[in-house]
Amino acid sequence: MISLCCAIILYKMRLDESTAFSAIHTQALKCKDANIHIFIYDNSPTSDITHIKYPYIHYQHNADNPGLGYAYNAAAQYAHQEHLEWLLLLDQDTNIPDDFLQKYLKAIHNNTNIKLFVPHVFQSNGQELSPLRRWKAQSKQLITNQTYPIKQYLLINSGLCI
Repeated sequence: MISLCCAIILYKMRLDESTAFSAIHTQALKCKDANIHIFIYDNSPTSDITHIKYPYIHYQHNADNPGLGYAYNAAAQYAHQEHLEWLLLLDQDTNIPDDFLQKYLKAIHNNTNIKLFVPHVFQSNGQELSPLRRWKAQSKQLITNQTYPIKQYLLINSGLCI
């Protein structure tokens, strides 16, 4: 069984307002063939008490806002402590398709030799945002379900599954 920690980083947004949390929470509840944990790291000035409505999530607040790297490391530490194999990084406002989690779980299951999965991320105008070629122009859109050398591409953090 695949074990996965979905880490969502909040800043000045309530958990209930997060599009990423709403989507991943709904998908995780439907998923019976994997061990899914939801980790929320809140960098907001004040703690969000609405998290108590979700006793099965791990919520951590840090009003000092030490940054994304610190929050990602806290999520990785939590995943390690809970013996979770995979870590999915998400920003609070990331729009996630309905089949997002299921596709990741299938990709992990079918590609045991791969250690990093990256989604196609598009801007609202349809232009690809990530991954993008690093040193030369990207002449054509990348193909879904294809493997590419990571050293040649720039990636955004949200959506990375490590």
